[in-house]
Amino acid sequence: MSAIGSPAAFRELPAGAAGRWQVRTDSALYLLDFDERTVRRCPHPAGDAGEFGPAPARLDSDGTPVPLRAVLLCVVGEWALLHVDARGDGVGAIRRTTVVRAIGPAAAVR
Repeated sequence: MSAIGSPAAFRELPAGAAGRWQVRTDSALYLLDFDERTVRRCPHPAGDAGEFGPAPARLDSDGTPVPLRAVLLCVVGEWALLHVDARGDGVGAIRRTTVVRAIGPAAAVR
């Protein structure tokens, strides 16, 4: 079983992914909703250094759906690169995550 409870671990986010997916990184869980075209970042608990690094940074948009324009890269063992509209003003930005540790459909997470 993968780190996020999916019986079938994914090495990378499949091209043309649809529906809802979860991506676990060293510092946060990202909920990608391709139907709504949003991403929500949920950082690991405050002070939790985890096994991979220091406690996560906090972003103003944590826990809030942010418009998702595109997933540029999402592979286990690499940073994920997300093209988002973080401010909601139509100006795109590239968000780089910490290292991706697991990828799976959101429905498979227990």
